[in-house]
Amino acid sequence: MALIREREAAKPADPDAAGLDPDEALRRATEHDEELRLTYRSGHPPRIVDLREQLAGRGIREGALDGAYESVSSEAEAWTVSTALLVMADRLR
Repeated sequence: MALIREREAAKPADPDAAGLDPDEALRRATEHDEELRLTYRSGHPPRIVDLREQLAGRGIREGALDGAYESVSSEAEAWTVSTALLVMADRLR
């Protein structure tokens, strides 16, 4: 969740509000997604695998997480992983 908040804070400005042409807006969005991919891959998958396995050991699984955590390439996919982990954690209660 912290990664998502951090990336949202660094998200490029709305292209219309910033007066950017569409090509520049696309370049910035692509760069933002690439930074997310690099940051995510630098250490998050092993931690997610470990947490997923611990929860699965308690009988807690979430289909949305299966495979999704392996190749996060956008904020939407990061949200999917984060939400799935939160749903699983909530089942501990």
